[in-house]
Amino acid sequence: MPTKNLDKYSQVKPSIAFPSKKNRRQMFCESRVEVGRLLELEFDPTVKRYLTQPDSYSYTRDGKQRRYTPDILCQGTDGTFWFEEVKSWKGANDQSFLEKHQFLTELFADVIGHPLRLRISETPYNCAWRGNLQFLYRYLDHSFSHASYRVMMGIRHPETVRSILQMSSPEQISMQSIFAGLAQGLLSFDRFKKVNLYTNVWGADHE
Repeated sequence: MPTKNLDKYSQVKPSIAFPSKKNRRQMFCESRVEVGRLLELEFDPTVKRYLTQPDSYSYTRDGKQRRYTPDILCQGTDGTFWFEEVKSWKGANDQSFLEKHQFLTELFADVIGHPLRLRISETPYNCAWRGNLQFLYRYLDHSFSHASYRVMMGIRHPETVRSILQMSSPEQISMQSIFAGLAQGLLSFDRFKKVNLYTNVWGADHE
């Protein structure tokens, strides 16, 4: 039977630095799969902030003392908190991992009071969606003029980035503003196709 107390250890030393705009500081993680998840969190409007490699905890299972560190602690915009364990699709389907995760899920719910969730990152290292997030990341803090905002709100049907620029004056909208519209959710697009001048975009309110 598991113990009903989780004793904290010091933080695990991470290995990959990630410059977080949402947290306004460097975050650290241990794998490229986790980096993909951090990119997703940066673009997720329901996540207020997050912390990677939070406290490690000791617990007892099968008579042995063990230690576990969740990958991420998240705070939602609604004030709720949850922990995440980030895995690739292959890692998440390993039977030994599933048994351990089920055990820890129940333990965190009983003892910590915040859920431990399994997240399968949607951004594998070489996929187009990850490349799009990496490209659009620089535009997350871009500000818009009233003119560019009006142009984007008027795109009711799919148009290429190039055609929008051709139909508008430079004073109305720029390529950077269109890409920022994609990054900040004002415009929609097929996320699994590489973003470029020939990407079809449309107003997010007109889906």
